[in-house]
Amino acid sequence: MDNIYLTYLNIVKNYISTSDAKLPISSDELDELINISCKQSTEPFLLQYVSSEPELTFLKQKTGERFFKYYQMEQFARWIVSLLDENSIPYILLKGISLAQYYPQPEHRRFGDLDIFINDSIQVETAKRLFIEKGLKLIEKDDDHTLNFYYKAPNTDKHFILELHFKITSIYSYEKANEVIKKIYAPNSLASVIQEINGYSYKVLPPTEYTFYMMLHMLSHYLYNGFGIRLLCDFILYVIANADHIDFGKLKGWCENAGITNLYELIIESSRSYLGLPANIEPQIHWDPKQCEAFMKKLLTDGDVNIFGDSFLVIKTAYDKVTLGVLLKEGHKQMKARFKRASRCPVLWPILWIVTFICFLYNNHRIRHTNFVRSIKKYSQRNEQLNMLHLFKNEKDEK
Repeated sequence: MDNIYLTYLNIVKNYISTSDAKLPISSDELDELINISCKQSTEPFLLQYVSSEPELTFLKQKTGERFFKYYQMEQFARWIVSLLDENSIPYILLKGISLAQYYPQPEHRRFGDLDIFINDSIQVETAKRLFIEKGLKLIEKDDDHTLNFYYKAPNTDKHFILELHFKITSIYSYEKANEVIKKIYAPNSLASVIQEINGYSYKVLPPTEYTFYMMLHMLSHYLYNGFGIRLLCDFILYVIANADHIDFGKLKGWCENAGITNLYELIIESSRSYLGLPANIEPQIHWDPKQCEAFMKKLLTDGDVNIFGDSFLVIKTAYDKVTLGVLLKEGHKQMKARFKRASRCPVLWPILWIVTFICFLYNNHRIRHTNFVRSIKKYSQRNEQLNMLHLFKNEKDEK
């Protein structure tokens, strides 16, 4: 791995451990490190290493913007959860300010949107009506597990995105994963816990369920949206703070049943080798150092999340090779998912295939802002990523 990347990873490691160790950094390296930090949304991590201008002013400005965004998001979160509490709508706060509290300085974590999980279909509809009534606008988006809302605060330039999760994550073609996820996050088996944030109480996931959710979230970004260092920082800081309350045996069992054990072990070993995850956390787990290095290089190359956006097909099953037959098979699955009732009648399939394909082309153009060829190319690339870690399995492997 390039020395500049190793230096950057040591900076992140020092930040996670709150070490004030000084690293020798030349002026040429500083420019590169700032570029990497901007790409990874970790600019405040560099503050203790910079004393020269104009770099220091730039980093202070970025850090100030991060502070401002943090308190904006905290106020938005308080408003949203107070609406839910006042209307007796059970919710769970995901990510965001919940994870920021485990950072040495919570305001240093980058924020995107507010994520709320409601795992009851009736309550989801109630919340949807409530949000629209309060001025949030439903965003048109092709998504199988969230409703997305846009809110602009009156008489200000403040605007926010709210993701209302009606499922904790996407539905996968690997049915065992769906079964595990559905069971863990079912309304009758999931009890929230309280997290105090700046004097306000929020309902969040219990530690073991939260850690598994973070694994699913990292998997999603590994496949679809870019997987930067920030997600590893979230994971490491949360696990360190909650290690005594996480059932690692249960967690590893869930990962095994969901088909993501290899990703879990790769993340544990990479976090330990490069970012200071304590050796007493999952000490029996080890992974090929070369694959860990390749994985870290990928994260550093990808940059922070949302690099790829919504510009491609959803991939939920790994294939040896993406062929025309595979695309037709996946198209058929999407047809059945879109037309759950009508697809029960095989006579209607030709019509439903055509409608599904037209919807796919329309969504590519209108929502994803891409084209058919690019979607297929990205689909193939992500299939390779699944195969690299043997994530999930093809249906034929389950027979």
